[in-house]
Amino acid sequence: QMPSRIKCHNDQKKKKRKLKCRLEDSRFVRIIERVPVVGFVASAGHGIAALVTGDPKDEQRARRAAASCTNSTLSTACTTVGGIVGGAVGGPPGFVAGAAAGAAIGSMGGQSAEYGINHAIQKEFQTEKGDFTDFKKRDFVGNVCIDTAVTAASAGIWNASGAKEVVKEGSKEAAKKAVARMEARGASKIDVEK
Repeated sequence: QMPSRIKCHNDQKKKKRKLKCRLEDSRFVRIIERVPVVGFVASAGHGIAALVTGDPKDEQRARRAAASCTNSTLSTACTTVGGIVGGAVGGPPGFVAGAAAGAAIGSMGGQSAEYGINHAIQKEFQTEKGDFTDFKKRDFVGNVCIDTAVTAASAGIWNASGAKEVVKEGSKEAAKKAVARMEARGASKIDVEK
């Protein structure tokens, strides 16, 4: 009876490991890995799992998450900075132009970083972009053009829709309420309500 118990225990371990692999490589996890900054948390989680379990596949997953997140974080940061600088220099048209220019620069830098990090990852764990051996100018330039066009359109819609005014007014109102409460209760009890 002992060998069957051991076999049963080993079968349970294999099922758990198989489920863990499915979860770690699931579509949901890969989407989380692409979210700016949040993907680095997923990368750290994979890295910690690699240290705890000693599984080299978790180390590869950590690198994959870092590759995806680095791309999206660089792109987002450059777009944001471009929009802020462009808006400060050129007003609303500058905001749109700056965001678009930042998106182009961020897309180029982010994609290059993702290719570079993928180069240090085993093929089966790389992101869909692959490494430098999979580099195609057409895809690279196409992604830059799409990122730039979508950003310019989004910035233009944001600028023209009046949504920024709603956000600005809402922020001012919340600040006024916070200051009023702070004066009434003291600085140690700041309470912001809608």
